[in-house]
Amino acid sequence: MPSTLFSVSRLRFWLSCRSASSSIERVVSSYLNPQRSTASGRQLSNRFLGYAMPHSHHSHSGQFCSHAKSTLAEVLQRARDLGFTHFHLSEHVPRQNASELYPEEIEAGLGPEDLRATFEAYLVEARALQAEYSGKGMGKGKGKSKSTASMHILVGCETENISSPGTIDFLTEVLGSSRDTRPEEIGKGMVDYIVGSLHHTNAIPIDFDNETFQKSVDSFASSASSAGRQDAATPHQLLIDRYLDDQYEVLQRLRPEVVGHFDLFRLFRPETALDSPAIWAKVERNVQFAVQYGALFECNAAAFRKGWNCSYPAREILDLIVSLNGRLCLSDDSHGVHAVGLNYLRLRRYLVESNVDSIWFLEKHTPDPSTASNIHTPVAPAIANAMAEPDGLSNRDSAPTQFARGTVARCMGPEWKSLPFWQHFESMLEQETAEKQ
Repeated sequence: MPSTLFSVSRLRFWLSCRSASSSIERVVSSYLNPQRSTASGRQLSNRFLGYAMPHSHHSHSGQFCSHAKSTLAEVLQRARDLGFTHFHLSEHVPRQNASELYPEEIEAGLGPEDLRATFEAYLVEARALQAEYSGKGMGKGKGKSKSTASMHILVGCETENISSPGTIDFLTEVLGSSRDTRPEEIGKGMVDYIVGSLHHTNAIPIDFDNETFQKSVDSFASSASSAGRQDAATPHQLLIDRYLDDQYEVLQRLRPEVVGHFDLFRLFRPETALDSPAIWAKVERNVQFAVQYGALFECNAAAFRKGWNCSYPAREILDLIVSLNGRLCLSDDSHGVHAVGLNYLRLRRYLVESNVDSIWFLEKHTPDPSTASNIHTPVAPAIANAMAEPDGLSNRDSAPTQFARGTVARCMGPEWKSLPFWQHFESMLEQETAEKQ
């Protein structure tokens, strides 16, 4: 039998959960009784792997990130214990200049060369753990080791764009590529995927604390429109405008498989409306560009622990992505064991209330030359008749599903909302809370 993500006993337990939809029950039954499956049934049985939950495409550890906690191994163990089937790694890329260091890095006596050495050490450790988890067994019964379940792990990185064009030029070199490398192939062989993010405007952090964010806002004051005009742009609007341009550069120059926290620009101002026509036009531009080449937009649960009542992106951008057939994926943006899967139940509720019917996720994949037309290319829009059906995707989806760095995007339909995992996950968290009391 092909290698699977779950033990038969675990599947039987999940099948017994009353919240399971009848369609999922048929799929699982097909898996549990392969000898009774038709050709179509066998196909569904294989596709059960695509129904595995949950996933995270964005994570950090204290071992390789100064503002995080826990070792990378501890983070992955926690993800495995919670039942994650796909937990992808995305430590921050190193920054080039001493002026770009964060306070905790300065306090620790670190310099840019130390950040680069740390990133290189991360890649070594992450690959070792990736290999370890891909080879683990399937047992989960009593007496089994906690570390016996396999888990999909991709080794990636999270970008910056502090100053243009220098930041991405430097990152390209760090990832072993050159200016002649095609955007979608930058880092190929070194990382499996890229989370396209930025955390600065005017070279000032916008996510460190409210005071530093305000410094970034104030840096746009001198550029603000003259007082007295009814259509005068505020400094914060100018910050957002710059953020969106810098984000667009990340999308164009790197073609990240995952778009990180799309609207981080309002982290400390979550009530900010995007009612400026000029700003909304740039939001649409960025979303449309990423949709065309097949990017996944992360629904980032970290916003909840930052005081939001929704994830990144907030509702109007989420609705835009859905309206354009964009792809949404899950991320916890965890910075240690304590945040793995944190607020995922709230994230599910937000997405269900927003009528999100499809959730996507990345897996390791070796491109097949026979489906080259479905591989992520710099040409947008992609070939309209991309061969998506073998991966369980809709033929009306014309964006590529395979990516040149070596991953494939897979889709879960509306059944993602009612998978037994959610009930199981909630029960686990309740039990942990009770044990701590």
